[in-house]
Amino acid sequence: MTSSLDAPHPSNTGSEPGPTILTPQTGVPAPLSVQHGLERLRQEQATFNQLQHQDHRWFQLRLAMGYTSVLLIPAILIVSIWTLGSSEFSLTIKTLAAGALFTDVLGLGVAVWKIVLNPGSMTRLTPITPDGRASSSGEPPN
Repeated sequence: MTSSLDAPHPSNTGSEPGPTILTPQTGVPAPLSVQHGLERLRQEQATFNQLQHQDHRWFQLRLAMGYTSVLLIPAILIVSIWTLGSSEFSLTIKTLAAGALFTDVLGLGVAVWKIVLNPGSMTRLTPITPDGRASSSGEPPN
């Protein structure tokens, strides 16, 4: 059985065949307004799916940054405290280590806040339809 979407579109003059939407009762091509509505709904669904995929990837990045910061902050603190407390390093090295400690912890804290903890950086998935609501009946929005 062939799908009604596999047939070439009669108004398509390009090299790629477009889908022709046939009415289920008669097998006659659907009116142009119905085809436009269905195409718009398909594009809205594709856009929502793309946003959902991007949201998932951002969640993975936030999770990775959170775990990395949990490991890096104690490591930076341990190395810096060891350097600052050791008598084998000169005062210049200790001053540079204190500056590096401050810069690293501050930079990591800002990065974690901006990407992981900031509530404004988290997206909310919402319907893409122009009127702001999803069409659950399967009919194209007007």
